[in-house]
Amino acid sequence: MSNLNLVWKKTIDRVKNDMKVVSYDVWIATLTPYMMNEDTIYLKSPSEFQIKVIENKYKDLIEMELKRVTKIS
Repeated sequence: MSNLNLVWKKTIDRVKNDMKVVSYDVWIATLTPYMMNEDTIYLKSPSEFQIKVIENKYKDLIEMELKRVTKIS
């Protein structure tokens, strides 16, 4: 497993604990990481609508857990 995939798996495992299963399955489970630099992970989404929902509802949670996983403050 690549470092990118490992970081993403650890991040979404933590995110999953803070969400309802249905919400996770609909909004987060379908995201795919495709690139990472020092403080950013880039994700692919099946739709623009999904991106908007994630930005409005889940971005802070994802960022917080990603920072915890990568120990970025």
